[in-house]
Amino acid sequence: MVTKESLIEDREKANVAFLKLKQLYNKSSDSVFLIVEGKDDVAFYTCICLRYAKFVNAEIIPANNRRNVISTYDALDWSVYSTERVFFFVDRDLSDITNEYTPQAPNVYVSDSYSIENSLFDQSLLITAIKVIYGVVDLSGDEISEITRLYNQAYGDFLSFFIPIMSWILNWRISGNKCNLNNLNDGIFYRINQGRFEIVEGYQIQETVVNYIHTACSVAYITQDINSYTRMIEQHGGIEKNIRGKYLKTFFVKFFNSIRMCFSTLFPGRSNPKPVVTIGASNALPLLCGYMTTPNSLSEFMSQKSTKEQLSLPSI
Repeated sequence: MVTKESLIEDREKANVAFLKLKQLYNKSSDSVFLIVEGKDDVAFYTCICLRYAKFVNAEIIPANNRRNVISTYDALDWSVYSTERVFFFVDRDLSDITNEYTPQAPNVYVSDSYSIENSLFDQSLLITAIKVIYGVVDLSGDEISEITRLYNQAYGDFLSFFIPIMSWILNWRISGNKCNLNNLNDGIFYRINQGRFEIVEGYQIQETVVNYIHTACSVAYITQDINSYTRMIEQHGGIEKNIRGKYLKTFFVKFFNSIRMCFSTLFPGRSNPKPVVTIGASNALPLLCGYMTTPNSLSEFMSQKSTKEQLSLPSI
Protein backbone atom coordinates (compact mmCIF):
# COMPACT_ATOMS: atom_id res chain seq x y z
CA MET A 1 0.00 0.00 0.00
CA VAL A 2 1.28 3.46 -0.92
CA THR A 3 1.38 5.72 2.14
CA LYS A 4 2.71 9.20 2.81
CA GLU A 5 5.58 7.66 4.76
CA SER A 6 6.49 5.27 1.93
CA LEU A 7 6.47 8.09 -0.61
CA ILE A 8 8.76 10.16 1.60
CA GLU A 9 11.05 7.18 2.05
CA ASP A 10 11.21 6.56 -1.70
CA ARG A 11 12.01 10.21 -2.35
CA GLU A 12 14.78 10.22 0.25
CA LYS A 13 16.30 7.05 -1.18
CA ALA A 14 16.38 8.52 -4.69
CA ASN A 15 19.80 10.12 -4.96
CA VAL A 16 18.79 13.23 -6.85
CA ALA A 17 22.02 14.98 -5.84
CA PHE A 18 24.13 12.41 -7.69
CA LEU A 19 21.95 12.69 -10.80
CA LYS A 20 21.93 16.50 -10.76
CA LEU A 21 25.69 16.69 -10.29
CA LYS A 22 26.24 14.34 -13.24
CA GLN A 23 23.94 16.51 -15.33
CA LEU A 24 25.62 19.82 -14.44
CA TYR A 25 29.27 18.85 -14.15
CA ASN A 26 31.51 19.84 -17.05
CA LYS A 27 35.10 18.67 -16.84
CA SER A 28 36.38 21.66 -18.79
CA SER A 29 34.54 24.19 -16.61
CA ASP A 30 35.73 25.69 -13.32
CA SER A 31 32.26 25.62 -11.70
CA VAL A 32 32.16 24.62 -8.04
CA PHE A 33 29.55 22.30 -6.48
CA LEU A 34 28.50 21.83 -2.87
CA ILE A 35 26.53 18.74 -1.87
CA VAL A 36 24.62 19.35 1.37
CA GLU A 37 22.08 17.34 3.32
CA GLY A 38 18.86 19.34 3.36
CA LYS A 39 17.06 22.29 1.82
CA ASP A 40 17.62 24.39 4.96
CA ASP A 41 21.36 23.90 4.47
CA VAL A 42 21.15 25.67 1.10
CA ALA A 43 20.38 29.02 2.76
CA PHE A 44 23.18 28.70 5.30
CA TYR A 45 25.85 27.58 2.86
CA THR A 46 24.78 30.26 0.39
CA CYS A 47 25.61 32.83 3.07
CA ILE A 48 28.90 31.07 3.80
CA CYS A 49 29.88 30.89 0.14
CA LEU A 50 29.54 34.65 -0.24
CA ARG A 51 32.45 35.06 2.16
CA TYR A 52 34.90 33.12 0.01
CA ALA A 53 35.77 34.14 -3.54
CA LYS A 54 36.05 30.62 -4.93
CA PHE A 55 32.57 29.67 -3.73
CA VAL A 56 30.58 32.83 -4.55
CA ASN A 57 28.83 31.30 -7.57
CA ALA A 58 28.83 27.71 -6.34
CA GLU A 59 25.95 25.40 -7.22
CA ILE A 60 24.53 24.06 -3.96
CA ILE A 61 22.72 20.75 -4.29
CA PRO A 62 20.62 19.27 -1.44
CA ALA A 63 20.75 15.48 -1.21
CA ASN A 64 17.77 15.04 1.19
CA ASN A 65 19.79 13.32 3.90
CA ARG A 66 23.21 12.31 5.22
CA ARG A 67 23.13 8.91 3.55
CA ASN A 68 22.67 10.43 0.08
CA VAL A 69 25.52 12.91 0.57
CA ILE A 70 27.85 10.04 1.43
CA SER A 71 26.58 7.74 -1.32
CA THR A 72 27.12 10.54 -3.85
CA TYR A 73 30.71 10.87 -2.72
CA ASP A 74 31.24 7.12 -2.95
CA ALA A 75 29.59 6.83 -6.38
CA LEU A 76 31.72 9.45 -8.15
CA ASP A 77 34.66 8.50 -10.33
CA TRP A 78 37.37 10.79 -8.98
CA SER A 79 39.40 10.45 -12.15
CA VAL A 80 36.57 12.38 -13.80
CA TYR A 81 35.44 14.69 -11.02
CA SER A 82 37.80 17.13 -9.32
CA THR A 83 38.15 17.23 -5.55
CA GLU A 84 38.91 20.94 -6.00
CA ARG A 85 35.47 21.56 -7.49
CA VAL A 86 33.08 19.15 -5.75
CA PHE A 87 32.66 19.45 -1.98
CA PHE A 88 30.53 17.59 0.55
CA PHE A 89 29.09 18.86 3.82
CA VAL A 90 28.04 16.13 6.22
CA ASP A 91 26.53 16.19 9.69
CA ARG A 92 28.51 14.19 12.23
CA ASP A 93 25.29 12.75 13.65
CA LEU A 94 26.11 10.08 16.29
CA SER A 95 28.84 8.53 14.16
CA ASP A 96 31.55 9.04 16.78
CA ILE A 97 29.65 6.62 18.98
CA THR A 98 28.08 4.28 16.44
CA ASN A 99 31.16 4.20 14.18
CA GLU A 100 28.88 4.84 11.22
CA TYR A 101 30.88 5.28 8.04
CA THR A 102 31.82 8.85 7.15
CA PRO A 103 34.25 9.58 4.31
CA GLN A 104 37.56 11.08 5.39
CA ALA A 105 38.67 13.16 2.44
CA PRO A 106 40.04 16.66 1.78
CA ASN A 107 36.84 17.72 0.04
CA VAL A 108 34.51 16.45 2.77
CA TYR A 109 33.55 18.67 5.71
CA VAL A 110 32.07 16.98 8.78
CA SER A 111 30.31 19.15 11.39
CA ASP A 112 31.91 19.45 14.83
CA SER A 113 28.77 18.21 16.60
CA TYR A 114 25.63 16.29 15.70
CA SER A 115 24.78 18.81 12.97
CA ILE A 116 25.90 22.22 11.76
CA GLU A 117 23.02 23.83 13.70
CA ASN A 118 24.71 22.85 16.97
CA SER A 119 27.44 25.39 16.19
CA LEU A 120 25.13 28.15 14.98
CA PHE A 121 22.29 28.74 17.44
CA ASP A 122 24.15 30.21 20.39
CA GLN A 123 24.30 33.21 22.73
CA SER A 124 26.10 35.37 20.21
CA LEU A 125 23.36 34.86 17.63
CA LEU A 126 20.69 35.45 20.29
CA ILE A 127 22.00 38.90 21.21
CA THR A 128 22.50 39.84 17.55
CA ALA A 129 18.97 38.69 16.66
CA ILE A 130 17.47 40.71 19.53
CA LYS A 131 19.20 43.81 18.19
CA VAL A 132 18.38 43.21 14.53
CA ILE A 133 15.00 41.45 14.52
CA TYR A 134 13.58 43.22 17.57
CA GLY A 135 15.30 46.53 16.87
CA VAL A 136 16.70 46.79 20.41
CA VAL A 137 20.02 48.21 19.28
CA ASP A 138 20.74 49.92 22.61
CA LEU A 139 20.97 46.83 24.84
CA SER A 140 22.97 47.74 27.93
CA GLY A 141 25.69 45.56 29.40
CA ASP A 142 23.43 44.71 32.34
CA GLU A 143 20.58 43.72 30.03
CA ILE A 144 22.87 41.50 27.98
CA SER A 145 24.17 39.90 31.19
CA GLU A 146 20.64 39.17 32.43
CA ILE A 147 19.52 37.71 29.10
CA THR A 148 22.68 35.60 29.01
CA ARG A 149 22.11 34.39 32.57
CA LEU A 150 18.55 33.34 31.77
CA TYR A 151 19.69 31.68 28.56
CA ASN A 152 22.42 29.66 30.26
CA GLN A 153 20.03 28.44 32.96
CA ALA A 154 17.26 27.51 30.52
CA TYR A 155 19.77 25.93 28.13
CA GLY A 156 21.20 23.75 30.88
CA ASP A 157 17.70 22.60 31.93
CA PHE A 158 16.82 21.92 28.28
CA LEU A 159 19.94 19.79 27.72
CA SER A 160 19.31 17.81 30.91
CA PHE A 161 15.75 17.06 29.85
CA PHE A 162 16.87 15.73 26.46
CA ILE A 163 19.58 13.38 27.76
CA PRO A 164 17.17 10.42 28.10
CA ILE A 165 15.62 11.16 24.70
CA MET A 166 19.00 11.17 22.94
CA SER A 167 19.97 8.04 24.89
CA TRP A 168 16.95 6.24 23.44
CA ILE A 169 17.77 7.50 19.94
CA LEU A 170 21.32 6.18 20.36
CA ASN A 171 19.85 2.87 21.53
CA TRP A 172 17.72 2.66 18.38
CA ARG A 173 20.69 3.46 16.15
CA ILE A 174 22.96 0.86 17.71
CA SER A 175 20.19 -1.73 17.79
CA GLY A 176 19.35 -1.12 14.15
CA ASN A 177 15.77 -0.08 14.86
CA LYS A 178 14.16 1.80 12.01
CA CYS A 179 12.85 5.08 13.39
CA ASN A 180 11.41 8.21 11.81
CA LEU A 181 12.87 10.98 13.96
CA ASN A 182 11.20 13.64 11.85
CA ASN A 183 7.86 12.58 13.34
CA LEU A 184 9.06 13.48 16.84
CA ASN A 185 7.75 16.91 17.85
CA ASP A 186 10.58 18.00 20.13
CA GLY A 187 8.87 21.26 21.11
CA ILE A 188 5.88 19.52 22.64
CA PHE A 189 7.63 18.76 25.93
CA TYR A 190 8.40 22.23 27.23
CA ARG A 191 7.78 25.96 27.10
CA ILE A 192 10.01 28.93 27.79
CA ASN A 193 8.18 31.24 30.20
CA GLN A 194 9.85 34.59 30.88
CA GLY A 195 13.17 33.10 29.89
CA ARG A 196 12.78 30.01 32.07
CA PHE A 197 12.54 26.39 30.96
CA GLU A 198 9.30 24.72 32.07
CA ILE A 199 8.21 21.17 31.35
CA VAL A 200 4.67 21.02 29.98
CA GLU A 201 2.10 19.28 32.15
CA GLY A 202 1.83 15.62 31.19
CA TYR A 203 5.52 15.26 30.34
CA GLN A 204 6.92 15.70 33.83
CA ILE A 205 6.81 11.93 34.25
CA GLN A 206 9.66 10.31 32.31
CA GLU A 207 7.61 7.26 31.38
CA THR A 208 5.17 9.51 29.50
CA VAL A 209 8.02 11.02 27.50
CA VAL A 210 9.44 7.59 26.70
CA ASN A 211 6.07 6.29 25.53
CA TYR A 212 5.56 9.35 23.35
CA ILE A 213 8.91 9.20 21.54
CA HIS A 214 8.50 5.50 20.79
CA THR A 215 5.00 6.01 19.43
CA ALA A 216 5.96 9.11 17.42
CA CYS A 217 8.98 7.40 15.86
CA SER A 218 7.15 4.08 15.30
CA VAL A 219 9.51 2.05 17.47
CA ALA A 220 8.23 -0.78 19.67
CA TYR A 221 8.81 0.06 23.33
CA ILE A 222 10.79 -2.59 25.17
CA THR A 223 11.57 -1.70 28.77
CA GLN A 224 15.31 -1.56 29.35
CA ASP A 225 18.04 0.32 31.17
CA ILE A 226 19.44 3.07 28.94
CA ASN A 227 22.09 4.27 31.39
CA SER A 228 24.81 2.62 29.32
CA TYR A 229 23.78 4.74 26.32
CA THR A 230 23.79 7.86 28.45
CA ARG A 231 27.35 7.04 29.50
CA MET A 232 28.34 6.62 25.84
CA ILE A 233 27.05 10.12 25.14
CA GLU A 234 28.95 11.49 28.13
CA GLN A 235 32.14 9.76 26.99
CA HIS A 236 31.91 11.24 23.49
CA GLY A 237 31.57 14.95 24.16
CA GLY A 238 28.38 15.05 26.21
CA ILE A 239 24.81 15.96 25.38
CA GLU A 240 25.65 19.39 23.93
CA LYS A 241 27.70 17.77 21.17
CA ASN A 242 25.38 14.82 20.57
CA ILE A 243 21.92 16.36 20.68
CA ARG A 244 20.13 16.82 17.38
CA GLY A 245 20.66 20.31 15.99
CA LYS A 246 16.96 20.49 15.19
CA TYR A 247 16.20 20.34 18.91
CA LEU A 248 18.69 23.13 19.65
CA LYS A 249 17.08 25.28 16.96
CA THR A 250 13.63 24.76 18.50
CA PHE A 251 14.97 25.75 21.93
CA PHE A 252 16.66 28.86 20.52
CA VAL A 253 13.45 30.01 18.80
CA LYS A 254 11.34 29.40 21.90
CA PHE A 255 13.77 31.34 24.09
CA PHE A 256 14.12 34.16 21.56
CA ASN A 257 10.35 34.64 21.31
CA SER A 258 9.97 34.41 25.08
CA ILE A 259 12.36 37.33 25.61
CA ARG A 260 10.25 39.53 23.35
CA MET A 261 7.06 38.74 25.25
CA CYS A 262 8.56 39.46 28.68
CA PHE A 263 11.02 42.23 27.83
CA SER A 264 9.09 44.91 29.72
CA THR A 265 8.85 42.63 32.76
CA LEU A 266 12.53 41.81 32.77
CA PHE A 267 13.56 45.40 32.22
CA PRO A 268 11.13 47.93 33.78
CA GLY A 269 10.88 51.08 31.73
CA ARG A 270 11.23 49.14 28.49
CA SER A 271 8.35 48.12 26.24
CA ASN A 272 8.01 44.76 24.53
CA PRO A 273 9.70 45.09 21.12
CA LYS A 274 7.89 44.56 17.85
CA PRO A 275 9.76 42.19 15.55
CA VAL A 276 10.36 43.12 11.92
CA VAL A 277 9.65 39.48 11.07
CA THR A 278 8.35 36.46 12.99
CA ILE A 279 11.00 33.84 13.68
CA GLY A 280 9.90 30.20 13.88
CA ALA A 281 11.66 26.85 13.76
CA SER A 282 10.89 26.51 10.05
CA ASN A 283 12.41 29.83 8.97
CA ALA A 284 15.05 30.53 11.64
CA LEU A 285 17.98 29.26 9.60
CA PRO A 286 17.16 31.07 6.33
CA LEU A 287 16.33 34.34 8.12
CA LEU A 288 19.26 34.37 10.54
CA CYS A 289 22.02 32.70 8.52
CA GLY A 290 23.51 36.05 7.56
CA TYR A 291 24.13 36.86 11.23
CA MET A 292 25.64 33.52 12.21
CA THR A 293 29.29 33.15 13.09
CA THR A 294 31.08 30.64 10.86
CA PRO A 295 32.37 27.71 12.98
CA ASN A 296 36.17 27.75 13.12
CA SER A 297 36.48 24.32 11.54
CA LEU A 298 34.23 25.32 8.63
CA SER A 299 36.04 28.63 8.17
CA GLU A 300 39.35 26.77 8.02
CA PHE A 301 37.94 24.26 5.53
CA MET A 302 36.57 26.96 3.22
CA SER A 303 39.69 29.10 3.49
CA GLN A 304 41.96 26.21 2.56
CA LYS A 305 39.85 25.42 -0.49
CA SER A 306 39.48 28.98 -1.69
CA THR A 307 42.09 29.97 -4.24
CA LYS A 308 41.64 33.67 -3.60
CA GLU A 309 41.55 35.91 -0.57
CA GLN A 310 38.42 35.80 1.55
CA LEU A 311 35.94 38.50 0.67
CA SER A 312 35.57 41.18 3.29
CA LEU A 313 32.04 41.59 4.61
CA PRO A 314 30.69 44.50 6.66
CA SER A 315 30.59 43.78 10.37
CA ILE A 316 27.19 43.17 11.91
